Amino acid sequence: VTTASLAVTLGQAGVDMVFADDMASVKVSRRLFISTTSCLVAQVILSRQDFARAALKELGAVAAALELSAEDDVKRSLAAEVGWLKGLWRFYTAFSVVTMLGTLHSMLVDEKSTVTRWMWEAGGGALRYSRLLLDFYTILAFLTAYYRLLHLMLVLYRLSSALYWELGRRLRRPLVDLRWAVALQARLDATWRSTRAMLGRLLPLYLVVPLLLPLFSSAEVVVFGLQAADLVALATSPLIFVAFVPQCLAGQRLLDASTDLAQDAYFGPWLEESVPVRRIRLLIIEARPQGVPVPGLNGLSRPTCLNAMRKWFQYVQVLLNFDSSL
Repeated sequence: VTTASLAVTLGQAGVDMVFADDMASVKVSRRLFISTTSCLVAQVILSRQDFARAALKELGAVAAALELSAEDDVKRSLAAEVGWLKGLWRFYTAFSVVTMLGTLHSMLVDEKSTVTRWMWEAGGGALRYSRLLLDFYTILAFLTAYYRLLHLMLVLYRLSSALYWELGRRLRRPLVDLRWAVALQARLDATWRSTRAMLGRLLPLYLVVPLLLPLFSSAEVVVFGLQAADLVALATSPLIFVAFVPQCLAGQRLLDASTDLAQDAYFGPWLEESVPVRRIRLLIIEARPQGVPVPGLNGLSRPTCLNAMRKWFQYVQVLLNFDSSL
C-alpha cells in the first residue's frame, strides 16, 4: 500500500511538471518529486533488514565484550552517547511533524497544480477528502522511512566510532590480549561490511533530498521573502544542516576513530611483548580505516561537508546579489 501511494504521488508530481505553464508553477511538485524519489530509495534500503540486523548484532557483541572490563567513566561516556542518539530521534520526530504539516498545507493550496485543479473541478467532497488522506499517508510514509534510515545510519556511525576509540585505548595497555582485540576489530569491520551491503549504490540517491531541496527552497525564500514563501520552503531550507551535515560529521568521526585504532596499536607496549604477539599487533596496524564511501562525493567526511556548504553559501550569495540588483 505504501509503495502504491508513493507511486501515485510520484506520478502526480510528474504530471504537474510535464503540463506546467512555467517553472514557477512546479515549485511544489518539483520538491515533492525529489522527496518521493528519495523516500522510495530509503524504503528499498530499509527492506534489506538482514544487513541492518547483522550490523547491529556485531555492534552489540563488541559493546558487551568491552563493557565487561570497562571503567566507570567509559560506561558513562557510552551511556551519554546512547542518550544523545535518543534525543536526536526526538528532534527528528518533531522536525518531521513540522515538515509534514507544511507540505500538506502547500499541496492543498497549490492552485497551479494540474492534478489539483482537475480534482477540484471533477466534483465532490469525497474526491477532495480522498486526496487529502492519500497525501497525508504518503508524506507520513516518506518522513518515517527517511528519518528512520537517517537515525539508523547515525547510530551505526557514532556507536562504531565510540567502540573503535575504546578498543584503541585498550591496545595501549600492557598485557592486553591481542587475540581478543583482533577478534573485536574484526567484528567492528564486519559491521561496516554489512552496512555497505545495506546501502549498496543507493546512498547518492538518498542524499538528493538534503543536497537539492535546500537549493530550491533557499531560492524561494530569498527571491520571494519569508512572508511569501510557502511552508515547505521554510521547513526544507535548513535540511542541509539537519540531514547532510550530521552524516558527514559522523562519517568523519568513524574515519578518525578507525585510523586512531591503528595508531594506538602502534604506540603499544612492544618491548613487553613476544614476537608472535607483535605480529598480531602488526595485523591491527595494517587494517584499513573504515569510512562511508559515496560515489561522486568521495565519501561522507568533513571535506565533503565543507565543499557542499561552500557551494550552498555561494549559491545563496548569488541569489542575494541578484535580488538586490533588481
